[in-house]
Amino acid sequence: MTIDDDKRAAAGLLSNLSGFIVSACLAMLAIEGALLTFVVGNRVAPPGYFVMSVLAFFAFVSSIVCGGRGITKTAEALAKGQWVVSIASGTFNAQAGLAFLGLICFLISALLVGAPKETEIQKSLTELTVETQALQAAMKAHELSDGTVVQDIKQLGQRVEKLEHALNKCAQKPKSSAKRPPSSPSPATLNKGKDCTP
Repeated sequence: MTIDDDKRAAAGLLSNLSGFIVSACLAMLAIEGALLTFVVGNRVAPPGYFVMSVLAFFAFVSSIVCGGRGITKTAEALAKGQWVVSIASGTFNAQAGLAFLGLICFLISALLVGAPKETEIQKSLTELTVETQALQAAMKAHELSDGTVVQDIKQLGQRVEKLEHALNKCAQKPKSSAKRPPSSPSPATLNKGKDCTP
């Protein structure tokens, strides 16, 4: 093998390696899109998830761009016969670093997917539970108010019975004056007598 053949083989190896990284980044973008679709539809994700997803997306895209630039630089240098390993090594290193950064951001975002969203059935059950609790509280308040009314009615009945008893006592008591019939004492007479007070 001549030196030119060795250079071409080395350039081809670097370009192939860059192509593999580009393929891996494209696959990761597809996986990230699938995860994003799942999270938006089924999860309540915190803002950190979206931040890490955006960072992963830009890292993967930047890695693909760096790979394309590195391959272009290598092809141009080979066409001119001036290719050396250091020509695109910085660009290929940036490509690999960005791909790794994108992978880390993706893994962090996968850990931040959040809690599951409530389904329609769960929402309906929650609403029914709240309504049932409100109805139970209203029924208890109604029962308490009914109990208070019943007690008030009993107390009024007892007071009426006492008044009737007092009136009967006053009606049966002999009167000193014969001007009024004993069956209908006046209210003033009722209030004067000690036995007529309830």
